Amino acid sequence: MTVGGVEASSTRTRALVRQGRLADARRMLGRPFEFVGRVVPGRRRGHRLGFPTVNVEGADFLVPGDGVYAGWARVLDGSGAADMGPLAAAISVGRAPTFGELTEPVVEACLLNFDGDLYGRTVRLEFIDRVRDQETFDGPEALTEQVARDRQAVRTRLAAEAGP
Repeated sequence: MTVGGVEASSTRTRALVRQGRLADARRMLGRPFEFVGRVVPGRRRGHRLGFPTVNVEGADFLVPGDGVYAGWARVLDGSGAADMGPLAAAISVGRAPTFGELTEPVVEACLLNFDGDLYGRTVRLEFIDRVRDQETFDGPEALTEQVARDRQAVRTRLAAEAGP
């Protein structure tokens, strides 16, 4: 099978995901790339800066390339079925370069219309499109201003979708 003149394969799709080319991977898969994992405690930095996130730890899951993505989050019940969502999500994959404290990438999502505790729950993140590359900011204020722009970009991008 070819997609856009390129032979579709699992190897090619994994490479696209690792490169952060989730829109291209989506075309290959015929659906959004999904990252499933348990919500675990993080550093609570987003909470302190005014944009709480859920840190999603996915055992043995392919992690997309560093960046900020528009996507949907679904909270799963014990059987793997969604019992909450879809929730619009600004998904960040990276190493918190502004604070220089991580060596391994972290997957975290700012759920745009949700306020609550999801610790211990399983979440499925559906990546729709890349918003921007991961960046280093001059400090927390500059980061907070960018996150506000990211959230708006995610809303705009998801509004263009026919729906999850």
